[in-house]
Amino acid sequence: MTIIIASVSNKGHVTSSDGRTAYNGEIDSENEDKTFSLYDGKIRGAYAGMMSFGRHENSSARTVREHIENVSKKISPASLVEFAEFLSKKLLERIETIREDEWSIKSRRLVVFLTG
Repeated sequence: MTIIIASVSNKGHVTSSDGRTAYNGEIDSENEDKTFSLYDGKIRGAYAGMMSFGRHENSSARTVREHIENVSKKISPASLVEFAEFLSKKLLERIETIREDEWSIKSRRLVVFLTG
């Protein structure tokens, strides 16, 4: 389980997460940062669900944050909505290529919270 808190006010925005990961029901790490900041802090976010994917693309899986950072280099969005739509499309394209043997759970989810 991941806890994400996102808040936006006229003074700014903040996104935070619990930083905990579990593997097979056991706590694996208390130090997993699931937050990210893009475009000099104009967009901040956090993710839950999948922690990494893409082992078939290279020798090791990239974290969700690495995928998001890679995708963000390909667009200079005019709005948060434009970025969210672009990110959703690009991550979905990547997730759809995951081999069945990479994830044992067929209905694996990825949730991304964005503030800006």
